[in-house]
Amino acid sequence: DQFEWVNLFESKGNRDDERLLSARTFNIIVKEKGKYGLLDNQLNPILETDFDHIQIGSKIITSVIIARKKDNSIVFDRTGLYKFKVKCDSLRENYKLDYFEIFKDGKQGILDNKGNLIFDYKYPNVQKIEIDNLFIIQKDNKQYLIDDNGKIISDGFTEIKTLEYDSKENYNSKFYCILTKNQNNKVGMIDQKGNTIIPNEYDAIKEISDLRYIQAIKDDNYAIIDFNNNIVLSFKFTDRIYYNYNNKYFD
Repeated sequence: DQFEWVNLFESKGNRDDERLLSARTFNIIVKEKGKYGLLDNQLNPILETDFDHIQIGSKIITSVIIARKKDNSIVFDRTGLYKFKVKCDSLRENYKLDYFEIFKDGKQGILDNKGNLIFDYKYPNVQKIEIDNLFIIQKDNKQYLIDDNGKIISDGFTEIKTLEYDSKENYNSKFYCILTKNQNNKVGMIDQKGNTIIPNEYDAIKEISDLRYIQAIKDDNYAIIDFNNNIVLSFKFTDRIYYNYNNKYFD
């Protein structure tokens, strides 16, 4: 058939690691009579030309296909297998954390990868974090930690983010600290209930060692503190302090 060629989803720049090791493949978005469809690299139809818009995520070989039809966003897997449909203004995938951001009437919700609503439309800007059932919202120019019931559980900060820690003892286990930054750009830490662990008095918190020690920076000097904000090694180091996991000491 004859189509209007819209987009070819293949280039070295947007291929992920898995695709770089595979044979070159691509999908083609096509347009016919004002409607969009999707073809595979053999020009076989994945989706018929029946949609108002089609988008494919940045991890092309694993990302879903999101098609738009009237007031609905329809999600398919990369082979064109139907996953779910939802009525909304727009929908986008967060492939890193495996969820969808959904927008409706100026508010944002969160869907899991099966299309179930896990955070209702309460705020204009919502971010799911790596810790289950916790989210970050933007309100009155501040960020707050919030649970999946919509309850704000922390004070407001200029920034809230997670610091990922990969356990050296068990590479499959991960531990996430919740970092905060106040209006003076000082960094601290809260727990999963929003309680302050480390007050906002440091210029940066860089890494966690052995699930016990925190590397903090103040006035361009490095130190080690613990989770009770006690100083283990004082602020006299001008470079990163390395921890020896085998013998349990700092270099």
